[in-house]
Parts: sequence; structure tokens; C-alpha cells
Amino acid sequence: MRTYMKQLREMSGLTQAEVAKELNISEGSYSLIENGKRQLKMTIEMAKKLSDVFGVSIDFILENENRSA
Repeated sequence: MRTYMKQLREMSGLTQAEVAKELNISEGSYSLIENGKRQLKMTIEMAKKLSDVFGVSIDFILENENRSA
């Protein structure tokens, strides 16, 4: 599970559906990514999109991604 993504989403006051809409993917796809069941290796493109949505640096996303691997 990508706990950091859930924490960022909740701290931002966003639902999974809202984040998915920002990423232009389905809510189900986002849920699978957040739960670590899809996109097991985070792409740079997805990391950049997440950093934009959550207002954090791409480095923050990648560092947390490495910790959860």
C-alpha cells in the first residue's frame, strides 16, 4: 500500500474520485495505484502528475515511492 498517497490525499481534503479526475484516470484505477495493486513501479509521468495534484515536489513522491518498494 502506498500509505503516503492516502495521507497526501486526505491532507489535501480530496477523495479518490477527485484525484482520479485530476489525473484523468478512473477512480478504480487510482484506487488500485494507491493500494499498490497497479502500476507497481511508479512512472516519472505519474509521479509528476501526483506532485502537481498534491502540491509536493516530485522528489517527495519518488523518495516515498522508494520507501514503499
